[in-house]
Amino acid sequence: AFGRVQVGTNALAVPADTHHEDNTHFLIYAVSTLAEQTSPAVFAIYDADATVSGIRFHGKDLDDDHLGGTIFWEPPENMLRVQSYAVYFAMDAGGSQRSQIEHEVTAGTDRLFLPLETHRHFSHFVVYTRSALVEQTTPASTPVDDEFTRVLGLRFADEDLDQGEVGGDVVWQFPDDTSEVVEYIVYMAEDAVGA
Repeated sequence: AFGRVQVGTNALAVPADTHHEDNTHFLIYAVSTLAEQTSPAVFAIYDADATVSGIRFHGKDLDDDHLGGTIFWEPPENMLRVQSYAVYFAMDAGGSQRSQIEHEVTAGTDRLFLPLETHRHFSHFVVYTRSALVEQTTPASTPVDDEFTRVLGLRFADEDLDQGEVGGDVVWQFPDDTSEVVEYIVYMAEDAVGA
């Protein structure tokens, strides 16, 4: 027997994450002091599946060790019991060593903004759906695929012949991917790290 309840009770709580194995129906038998009835009430088990798909990341942070941008996904086909989404960083597609990004996202929203300058210390984005009862056990996932942009072949020939003064063109090669670049800013600094 999966469970028993006393007379006067008309419900049996099925804990979240209960494996139904090959069982396809709930059968409810009334029991008297003499015997269990032979013809039960029957109800087919509906095993809800509400997993997002098509997760993608549109990065806007151009540094190689930082992320920032928007994580998008396609909602599950069946949204009947989905209340929200939880989006995490993880070390693999199964969600190990996960760390939640920002806050839960209300059902009906299919994206989450990842703040710029977020350190990249993980390999996957994982998205879980949540019902009123529980967060799903197995997430949808995608590997982090983020582009970074750095100019190449930087050159400068000083054509100003006065000590303590420079003049001429700073020249560089365009990065391979300029799809997110809107301008280039050139600084003069006291050292190679920008102090």
